[in-house]
Amino acid sequence: MFKLKLMAGYSTSLVLAGVVLLPASLLPALEVPGAALWFLLLAASQGTSVVARFLRGRKRYDRSFRLLDWQVLAGGALWGAGGALLHDGLRYEGHSLLPLLVVAMLAGGFLVLHRSPGRQLALFLSTCMVYAGGYLHLHPDRWVQVVLLAAMGALVLVMLGIRARQHRALVHRLEAEQRKSRYELRTTRSELSASVRERTRELRDSNARLNSEIEIRHRSEERIRFLLEHDSLTGLPNRILLMRRLDEALEAARSAGHPVAVMMIDLDGFKQVNDTLGHHAGDALLKHTASSLLAVTASEDTVARMGGDEFAIVSTGIRRPHDAAQLAERILHGFHMPFEVDGNRSHVLASLGVALFPENGTDPGALLLHADQALYEAKSFGRGRYSLYSEELDAHHRNRTQLERDLRQAVERRQLQLLFQPRYTLKTQALVAAEVSLRWKHPLLGNLQSPEFLPLAETTGLIGPMGRWILSETCSHARRWQHHGAGTQLAINLSQAQLRQYDIARQILQALDAAKLPPERLGIEISETALARGDPGLAGQLQRIKSLGVHLTLDHFGTGAASFDSIRSMPFDKLKIDRRFIRHMPENSATWAVVKAAVTFARGMGWTSIADGVEDERQLDGLLALGCDEAQGPLLGQPASGEALEPVPGGNWSFAK
Repeated sequence: MFKLKLMAGYSTSLVLAGVVLLPASLLPALEVPGAALWFLLLAASQGTSVVARFLRGRKRYDRSFRLLDWQVLAGGALWGAGGALLHDGLRYEGHSLLPLLVVAMLAGGFLVLHRSPGRQLALFLSTCMVYAGGYLHLHPDRWVQVVLLAAMGALVLVMLGIRARQHRALVHRLEAEQRKSRYELRTTRSELSASVRERTRELRDSNARLNSEIEIRHRSEERIRFLLEHDSLTGLPNRILLMRRLDEALEAARSAGHPVAVMMIDLDGFKQVNDTLGHHAGDALLKHTASSLLAVTASEDTVARMGGDEFAIVSTGIRRPHDAAQLAERILHGFHMPFEVDGNRSHVLASLGVALFPENGTDPGALLLHADQALYEAKSFGRGRYSLYSEELDAHHRNRTQLERDLRQAVERRQLQLLFQPRYTLKTQALVAAEVSLRWKHPLLGNLQSPEFLPLAETTGLIGPMGRWILSETCSHARRWQHHGAGTQLAINLSQAQLRQYDIARQILQALDAAKLPPERLGIEISETALARGDPGLAGQLQRIKSLGVHLTLDHFGTGAASFDSIRSMPFDKLKIDRRFIRHMPENSATWAVVKAAVTFARGMGWTSIADGVEDERQLDGLLALGCDEAQGPLLGQPASGEALEPVPGGNWSFAK
């Protein structure tokens, strides 16, 4: 673009160079006096503009443009040299025209410096007219030269016109190119702006999406962290978060010198709620328990769910052991209200164990272990109790742990033994049944009675495999006795833990089928205590067992505080009067009346009445007088092994006197 402008500017200079060169070659022949000075000044004015442009922009031009400038300078010099030879002839009436021409040339020089083709043309015409008029006045007879000069001027005008049109065309083209360039520049700028706006919008959208993804990821990480440290059902902290908070609480307690209480809580009867009301009821119970624990603990305390129906509390607000005991009582008191779900009301209690820092341990593992040991101690005393950890408890727990390990191996090592206590009819004195009891031949502790280890089996879950082994062995003995021709029935006791097993009826059926034993040869005894607990699924469980064809006996009648309505609704066949009433029956009229009422009640229900724990003949005579059907006890026979009590076919037993 810069070179095109230079070419447009120098086109005019090139024309003027021609204007200078042509007269410079002709005017000497015209012999016009005084013209030399005028033309010299005109060439100087033209050369001045060229020199000025050359010096001002010399560094911008290349070799070809400098050549044009030198041509213009050369032309001006020739024109001035030719005119200088005839400088004395330009006069008018004796006056020199030189001042007028000087003024005209100065004005022309100014116009030339402005590089205007129109103004240069006006300068040329005016100088030619002045020159022609002066020349004709001095030399009227030389009109041919004037005509020739006019023709030459016309030719110059034509050349100037052509160059002016070319110049205008070039200017128009340059302007068009400039407009096109400006349009392209605007278009490019607009496209660039649109592209920038589009990229900005895309970048803004990308940033928004990135921020949204970062927020979603942040929430996901927070949710994952929450799920890793909290229980999904209750929203309470889990074991991971509990251990971290317990570490922090112990660290703060070491600095402040105050105690920390760690409590383990276990729900009593949670499995029964799950089995009878469904798992949704169990979930509702766990949520209710979480709310109850949060309501009675301080905001700085940590309440956590350890798993299943087990919860833990870390309390930092206590200052003495008595405060921990009061908190335990408040917690257990919250379980006295009945729990209701789907219109069903259940009473669920809790057991609680407490360990204190630093008395019972200085690290989280020891405190949780000792609180758990105290919990098992509380459960051993019954439901709804709490226990504080002590050194004696630790020794007891170690013994209990060792006993548990030994009990797990007792079945495999054949250390368990079944004993059979005979039961006789009081009228015919015939052996009709034998009650099965369990003994454990411990290698170090000797023979252990069932009350010494069965509660441990129930709390540790060993009652399941032990119960199946007892069923299998009992049915095998009954089948062998039947093979010998004896119609003796064997009766076993089912614990509450066994009755809560949903498949207990199937276990009984499998044992009967494995031994090929008729169901009437097997009797199942249920303690009245199980009825007193009011388990809603017990009636259905007993009905399923009854439907197998086995006999059901209500054991320990008179001790469980069960109502007569609940007893009458159960499908029992027999009623066994507890030994405590039989022992005091001869000398206590009130006890005599209780036994009489029990016999009468059984007769009215169509059940067989059984007296347990008969120790002397006075008791036996009294039972005969009251019309009791069957009896068992030390007087009639101690529990013995199956081989020692092998019945004789068709044989009867007579009372020992």
